[in-house]
Amino acid sequence: MPERWNIVILRRPKRYLERLPKNEQKRILQALEDLQTDPEQTFVKPLVGRPEGSLRVGDLRILLRVEKERGQIIVTRIGPRGDVYKQ
Repeated sequence: MPERWNIVILRRPKRYLERLPKNEQKRILQALEDLQTDPEQTFVKPLVGRPEGSLRVGDLRILLRVEKERGQIIVTRIGPRGDVYKQ
């Protein structure tokens, strides 16, 4: 297991993140940094029927995939709870 995981934020969640207020951006980036240091210790809720997990940051959810063999955490979506799970 890598000492520090590589975080990849896809284009769509990156654009969403850039449009958020600075304080929300900081909270999300801090949560991702904590996850990057030790993904096993951060609670990521597994999603039924989907390859992603969900990380809660306030009212927002971060959908992500942890690829252990590559040492990567891929952020696939960021958004409010009601919208983020819709495909």
